[in-house]
Amino acid sequence: MTKTILVVDDEFDLTSTLRAVLERRGYRAEICSNGREAIECVTEAEPDLILLDAMLPLGNGYEVVERIRMLPGFEKTPVILMNSVPPPEGRTVRWQAFLKKPLAVKSLMDTIEKLIGPPPAQPVMATATA
Repeated sequence: MTKTILVVDDEFDLTSTLRAVLERRGYRAEICSNGREAIECVTEAEPDLILLDAMLPLGNGYEVVERIRMLPGFEKTPVILMNSVPPPEGRTVRWQAFLKKPLAVKSLMDTIEKLIGPPPAQPVMATATA
């Protein structure tokens, strides 16, 4: 079964690129662009992992993580927080990983695979031989 990753970021170019990278690797990617929408997207998409920008309109990433953790069934869904600056010291950590923007694809994929494993193997299509 395909693993779903919810990407929450308000930068259209970044979400488009992340969707392409994730889908090329065999994951299903769902996108939403603000904090309020993120909660709806979580309950609808039921993601295996959430890739969450810390700086969002309509609720920042820190608030969104807290709200996600209150949703039944999502208390332990892995969250990768992303931002151009590290999270503030002393904050209760409710995410499993932090990645600094701009993202490095190898680091992102290594972190995703560490948290939820690789995507399922793509079936090999049989080819007819003459």
